[in-house]
Amino acid sequence: MKTYAEVLECNIRVARTRADLTQAQVCDRMQALGFTNWYRQTLARVETGARRVLAEEMLALALALETSLSRLLKADRDDGYISLPGGMTLHTDSVNAAAYDGAISWDGDTPVLNPRRRVTAPDGGSQVGWHEWYEPPEPAHAAETVQ
Repeated sequence: MKTYAEVLECNIRVARTRADLTQAQVCDRMQALGFTNWYRQTLARVETGARRVLAEEMLALALALETSLSRLLKADRDDGYISLPGGMTLHTDSVNAAAYDGAISWDGDTPVLNPRRRVTAPDGGSQVGWHEWYEPPEPAHAAETVQ
């Protein structure tokens, strides 16, 4: 099982290879985008997991690598599950969901993994699999309507 950090490292490396760019070329592009402290060694450290990437750097990398931010952030479905630093594992579909998918709810400061279930599509259509559409759970502390 990969960590999410490993997913990001791999995606950056694959995008660079797909764009047929050297590490130096990517860093030249990053510098042109205003990231003047990016050198070949910086990207090498990112691609090997020795350096984390800031959010704005991920956006600039997507531009420099001529790909989308979502493609850099996407987990490979073949991996099945990925882990976060605290040890929690998430299904790759939860990672790739465009919006909150109900995979986690919170009990105070404690994350609670929610089981998957089959749900009806928002348009009222037929049942769909959990990997195709998610229905977030109702918040446990939802305010009641006062009349």
